[in-house]
Amino acid sequence: MKFVAQILGYFMCAYLGLQLWASDIPIELPPITVTPSQFTIQSGTTINQRLSKTEIQSFPLVDNDILRAAQVFPGVASHDYSARFNVRGGERDEVLVRLDGMELREPFHLRDFGGAISIIDLNLVQQFDLMMGGFPAKYGDAMSSVVEIKTDRSIPEKRAGLIGLDLLNASAQLKGPIGPTGSWLLSARRGYFDLLLDLIDADDVPRPTYADLFGKLYWELSDKNQITLNTISALDNNQMIPEKENSKLTSEYTNSLFWGKFRRAHSSKFWTQVYIFSGFQTHDRRYDYYRYDKREFNFVGGKIESTYLRAKDSVVNHQLDAGLEWRWIESIYDYRLKQSIQQIDADGWDFKAYFQHEWQISPYVALNTGARGLYRKYQMKSNEPNPLGFDLSPRLSLALRPHQSMVIRLAWGRFHQPVSLTSIPIARYSRLVNPSEVASHYIVGVELSGNLIGLDDKFLISGELYRKKYDNLVGEVEDLGRKSQNLQYPNQGLAIGGDVFVSSIVAKRLKVSLGYSYGQAQASLATTNTTYFRDYDQRHSVLANLGWFFSDGWCLYTTWSFHTGRPYTELKAEPIWLNGQLKDCESTFHGPINASRLPNYHSLDLRLTRTKSNQKLSLSWYVQVLNLYNHQNVHEYAVTAVYSDDQNLILDCQVEAEPLLPILPLFGAEVRF
Repeated sequence: MKFVAQILGYFMCAYLGLQLWASDIPIELPPITVTPSQFTIQSGTTINQRLSKTEIQSFPLVDNDILRAAQVFPGVASHDYSARFNVRGGERDEVLVRLDGMELREPFHLRDFGGAISIIDLNLVQQFDLMMGGFPAKYGDAMSSVVEIKTDRSIPEKRAGLIGLDLLNASAQLKGPIGPTGSWLLSARRGYFDLLLDLIDADDVPRPTYADLFGKLYWELSDKNQITLNTISALDNNQMIPEKENSKLTSEYTNSLFWGKFRRAHSSKFWTQVYIFSGFQTHDRRYDYYRYDKREFNFVGGKIESTYLRAKDSVVNHQLDAGLEWRWIESIYDYRLKQSIQQIDADGWDFKAYFQHEWQISPYVALNTGARGLYRKYQMKSNEPNPLGFDLSPRLSLALRPHQSMVIRLAWGRFHQPVSLTSIPIARYSRLVNPSEVASHYIVGVELSGNLIGLDDKFLISGELYRKKYDNLVGEVEDLGRKSQNLQYPNQGLAIGGDVFVSSIVAKRLKVSLGYSYGQAQASLATTNTTYFRDYDQRHSVLANLGWFFSDGWCLYTTWSFHTGRPYTELKAEPIWLNGQLKDCESTFHGPINASRLPNYHSLDLRLTRTKSNQKLSLSWYVQVLNLYNHQNVHEYAVTAVYSDDQNLILDCQVEAEPLLPILPLFGAEVRF
């Protein structure tokens, strides 16, 4: 604990020193943004924000999902059935999602189907930032990407609300003022797959039920002090009873988090935020009395973050950020699947700290340096505490502006991702003693604005090259969706590639964006000295968007997406015979790992949106068609049994293609009042 005390003492001295240094010099925005690989969605329409929230609400996306919106940027890989995504060849658990400053774990509904919908309603979002590499030290313990989401904290003049309805769920949101200096917001959603199936009297099909709730209270106690209270909660139930009784599955998931934030502005350029948080999660999947996977997590903690800006000649030339976080965790795992029994009852704590300094050296040069530290101390119940050591993650970014319309960015950093008590890969092992996974990022990029060619703010192009080297990997992520899995446990990996993104306002009502990415992602197995392509080694991908606001209130958005086929390991159908009769079919993997590739993916999606408003109401509706030309994209190859006409006998075992979404019309409507 000696070094922890030293770190605490250092941060307290720095905190007090900044208070003495602070003054009230007027400030402006920094001339150069140092962070590379960053895409932003927020209210507003300026080209430098890449995409506005209004545009995202017009994109052809399943359920208007904010995390699916990340898929419009190059370097992001996903598939039709999931709102989860991979970034630049990494695993899905390498993406950190933060909501109003707090980390969310597993923020997805329908986890038995791959996490088809996030628990965050798009209508809550004020700003969405996606950082795909080289992000600064203040952002937490993830190796590939950070999603930073901020919700609305404005104080409305009067009560307002909205009601939304689409093919998947119904939603409602209410907000209003609390006197002249506060506001409240309440949002709820409920999926109704189960209700629709009951109406049509459908049998032998899954019956997923999900709901989520978000609440927020905000007070401006004075010009310098604000308090925010947030809560988010999600519930999922699912029951799958197909014709084969041995495939029965029932599951239930809960995910709740409460946090409060106090913000103190010591001056116009020095402020501190203090968070107190608590939460719990449950995960209960059952096939029968003997086969199940049950997990429970409880945690409580707090953190403090300070930001100091120093200005010269009304321009900010120094920004210092520092933070501390402590969290206590209790976890229970009871895993009885795949002929394996793993049981863990553990608790412990972790301590995190960061410090970073962004220095605008001149209007042409900016530098961001920082480091992030992590210390973990966990224990099995009835055992002695087990310290897991200290991780230090240094970060360095440099931005150069050789021309008013050009910015060159370079970044290097080490990004440690710990195996915490809430992320033990229980399907593989139950050891708590495990070093953190780590990735080293090397990034170089350039951004050109339209001023370079006389188009002012109507044109933007950015491109990056990256290299990520992985060490201490603990294995691939177990997918609870429909995909067959050949889980591997590599210890090293490498991802290299590049992205290009172009956005242009072609005419007053016409906007075009185009993204291209190339990438390779490999991993190595220490036990067999084998190197193979990772599941999301996505060589070439293209995404073209065209938005046409052709009349007041009318918008047409089209998206065409393409990517080369992803790697997979070939399957072989194994017939199971009993007394000379074919009883079942089993699938076995054979051949080299991920040596084959699926067919190329491509799809054209279209969405028509209409919005009409008067003094009291605003009505918005949309009609969209996914996979407009009905191309059969392949999700995977799976072993299936061929039955006789009366479904009583199995005649053969075959390997067949499991498709992604066919042509799919969707609709929805929303009323604001």
